[in-house]
Formats: sequence, C-alpha cells, structure tokens
Amino acid sequence: MKKNLQKIMLKIFPLPVEKELGSKGLVTLLGHRDVTRYLFSIRSFFYYADRQFPLHLLSDGSLKENDITWLKSYLPIKVLTNSSEKIKKKLVGYPWLYKYRFDKETTVFKLKLDLILTSPFQRFIIFDSDMIFLDTPSHVLSWLDSRRKSLLLPNYTEKQKKEMICSEYFSMFPFRKLLYKHLNYDLDAYTSSHLLGVFEKGKFNLNRVNNIIKILYQVDYAKKRHVDEIIFSVGFDNIKKEFLDGDKYFNMVIDKNMKEINRDEKIMFHLPGDKKRFFWKILFLNRLRELIKWNHLFLKI
Repeated sequence: MKKNLQKIMLKIFPLPVEKELGSKGLVTLLGHRDVTRYLFSIRSFFYYADRQFPLHLLSDGSLKENDITWLKSYLPIKVLTNSSEKIKKKLVGYPWLYKYRFDKETTVFKLKLDLILTSPFQRFIIFDSDMIFLDTPSHVLSWLDSRRKSLLLPNYTEKQKKEMICSEYFSMFPFRKLLYKHLNYDLDAYTSSHLLGVFEKGKFNLNRVNNIIKILYQVDYAKKRHVDEIIFSVGFDNIKKEFLDGDKYFNMVIDKNMKEINRDEKIMFHLPGDKKRFFWKILFLNRLRELIKWNHLFLKI
C-alpha cells in the first residue's frame, strides 16, 4: 500500500527537466522518521519551481543506509552521515560553542549549525522536511538567482505572533524577547530557521555565537529546544535581512490555521512540531484541488 501510494504521488510531482548546477542549493538536517515527508516536501518545491536544485543532506544520526539509497533513487542528493570531525576543527577557539555542539544533553537541532559550517554551497537555503509547497515560490527563487547580500528569513504575521504567545510549543519566544532586551540586542525574537537563505557562510559570526551560548549555559537554557534559532539570530545579526511574506509562506502555529489552506494566495505551509500530523492531509487536498481545477478548464475547452 505504502509503495503504491509513493508511486502515485511521485507521478503527481514529476521532476522538472531543468537542473540547477554550481554554487547554490538546498541543505537539510534529516532523520529516519522524516524521510518520506522530506521526499515529498522537496518534490513539491521542485515541481512549483519548475527546476531541480542540488541537495545536501546531513544525517541527525538516525538515517539508515536504505533511507539514503531510496532517496538517491528519486532525488539529486549528496549525504553527509557524520559531520563531527569537520566541526571539531572549525570550533577550535570557541569553547562554549564546542561544548554546546558536543554536549550529549543538547537537542538534535544543534546540528543545524553544521549545515552552515559544512555546506558545499556559497548560496543556500536551509530547508526543513515539514514544508509543503502549493504554488511557485517566486521570492525564494528570486533570492537564489540573485547576488543580493541579504539573509532570507521566514516571517510570522502579527496575528500569528499573538497566537504563538498562548501556545506551549512556542514558549521560547517570551524568553528570547527578555534575553535580547537584557543584552541590548536589536534582534527579532520570532526568527525561524525552516526556510532560511544564507548568501555567504563566512559571514556567520562564531565569536558572538560563542558568547551567547555561554550565557545560555549560565541560565540553564542551552539544552532547550530551538536554541538553534537564537544561534542564527545572533550569528547573522549584522547582515541585512529580507523577509518572506508570512501570509504566503505560512507557518501553521495552531490547529485552527488548517482553514488557511483554502486561501488561494498560499505558497507554502510549514508544519512544525505536532502540526506534522496534517502534512499528508494538506498535501493531498492541494493536489486534489489542482486536479479538479484543471479538469474544469479542460471541460470548458
């Protein structure tokens, strides 16, 4: 049943003929349980972008050999199964950052740091596996094709920010606001890293990140979830920011946001945390709507 379903879905999202080569691509931290979601997430992006991009995968330690073989049969990927030795060399002179990266009690999200430091691309998107593309991601493609020296960031609407404050999953945002205010950092507490565009990895400020990690250990916060987003905010603090439209590149923060799929302007749905349970429903609903729309056009002709 699962194999038949995958065959059907891969026909619905055929790979574009045009291939992007060279110094730009997509990088992802991936685990075994997210392999199938990642395949369809990437294929939906390629389908609406109407071209393929090189893919660099970093295993979170749980990817199996057959996962990698299976993905390579459908996608143009290169996989780094263990980045520890490379990272050790890059973190010499940054003791707190080194401690955080190799602390067995810090969360797996710390490996997103490795995505930046080991990326084979000069211009790349950090691409999470819990996104579904519903239309052409014009802003993302424009940024990838450009030479703009800006960090591309997802964004939340003001309505979503109010909803997140009331959500237990997003309890980290009030802490970030307090931390940044205390340190006199002019940073956005709502920075997310699920669709983050980096134009030059050498611009990442390891010294500033090392200092913030020291503070997070001092207040017993370094082992919390999503510290990676604090790291990205601080590390790229002095770089010009370019924000995606939060209404179009939509983050599903509460269950009732599911109704947003019926709005035509949506380009992407991001499904963090327990919202991943809606992934397949949204994927199927969107493709069904498109098939119905094209059938109506065909009947009119």
